[in-house]
Amino acid sequence: MTLSLEDRLVVAGRALGRSVVAINPHAREEASHKCEGFSCLGVKDDAGLPQELLDRFLLSPDWLVLTVDHKADLGRSVDTELVNPLTYRAMTGSTSGGPINVLKGVNDVCIGTDGGGSVLAPALATNLFAVMGKGLGLLTTGEGRSTDGLVFRGGVGFIRRGLGLVISAAELACGESLAGGALPRVVAPVAGSTLLPGGEDMRKKVDGFLTEAGLPAASDYAFSDVYDRKRTVPELGALWEREPLACVVTFEGPIDVLSADETIPRGFGGVAPDMVAHVRSKAVCKSVNMAGGSAVCVPTGELACGLLVSCGPGVEAARGAVRLAHELAAHIQLPEMLVSYFHDRQKPPRALDLF
Repeated sequence: MTLSLEDRLVVAGRALGRSVVAINPHAREEASHKCEGFSCLGVKDDAGLPQELLDRFLLSPDWLVLTVDHKADLGRSVDTELVNPLTYRAMTGSTSGGPINVLKGVNDVCIGTDGGGSVLAPALATNLFAVMGKGLGLLTTGEGRSTDGLVFRGGVGFIRRGLGLVISAAELACGESLAGGALPRVVAPVAGSTLLPGGEDMRKKVDGFLTEAGLPAASDYAFSDVYDRKRTVPELGALWEREPLACVVTFEGPIDVLSADETIPRGFGGVAPDMVAHVRSKAVCKSVNMAGGSAVCVPTGELACGLLVSCGPGVEAARGAVRLAHELAAHIQLPEMLVSYFHDRQKPPRALDLF
């Protein structure tokens, strides 16, 4: 079930000062002018979001901008102020509040910014779908610098419980239809070259999902180290220069569960960094924006894990990635508990009207 606007406002009010920074004070009035069945949007508290892009949602009869969502302090890739509702660990950042508000049922979609994985990693960490549209021209204003010294311009992305509406949000934002793409050639890390945090071969996992969906096998791509974005960013760029429509499929996660995958602790000496940040769980998700591409997250039944379909710049490349993501998602069963508690929201809030 979908929460009513009044229930959404109750939940948002309870989260104010945590995952919610501000609630639209005119939400009820604006809702009366929207189409029946409008969707609610949360917006990351980031001044780098272009006003022109936000206006597309503010003026649309199909969308109600309901909240401003918390972001990680200093743009950190781990938000020490919020807890991931699924993993009980510090929430992945920097688009951190938005996915929580989607899981809570406050918003149908949240909009965030991604420099080195700040949309894709939080979506993976909360088993949600996402579209990041750097390659579609969805850009933030101004440049930034990552904690490992890479200069980048952020991309804009959207996170949602299902794939259809998150793609609709991306289409409204970029002004292009993402339907009708042809299945692209798929590449994946060479077998035996990349181990997941649990010790499994990433390629074996990817091959399993492709086979289950009845899709052609992936071709080998010899990444130096998919967890090292200083290497992966130029390797992705080289791939897409040769093959503009090729898609890279990776299995990523569990994100920030076994340890925090963040560079800040690794900048210190002593034994503590190996205790708190030794497990690398973020691969291509932290590189694709810096490489100028777009990407689609497809959650799986494993906690804080998902498939990442990454593509190069351009609308046709994104259409291929969306087509591939649809094919994969159609053959993935999400856990009943996730659907019951966080997708269908079968337990609406019961506000106590005492004062």
